[in-house]
Amino acid sequence: MVTTADQLVKPSDLRDIPVGAVQVWWTWLLGAIGLGLFYMTIINEWNFPWLPLGGALFLFGYGALKTFDYRNATIQHYDYMIKYGLKREATMFKCNLCGAIFNQPEGADLCPECYESGIVEVEA
Repeated sequence: MVTTADQLVKPSDLRDIPVGAVQVWWTWLLGAIGLGLFYMTIINEWNFPWLPLGGALFLFGYGALKTFDYRNATIQHYDYMIKYGLKREATMFKCNLCGAIFNQPEGADLCPECYESGIVEVEA
């Protein structure tokens, strides 16, 4: 598993696409059953062979859509954590007046202890 220096798991098509496909396993199973029914309607000359084929194609399309939605959600979460989440968690400040060290979002401008504006960012 590929991780970055800040312990985030990088998105990977080799991992995320199969995981997304497994999460909608029922669409693949029902789609395969629909293809089997389509085959049986063609062989036995039953009525409405397009009905199970249409259902199978719909289910395969739905499964592909949900699989790639999972992949895109993983990528968006990774991008968000890199852009905002990690920065927010790792921003530590120290007050020059009282010496308090505290964690605040990136736009911090006051010390929560003494409400002094003389704060500096320190390494986490």
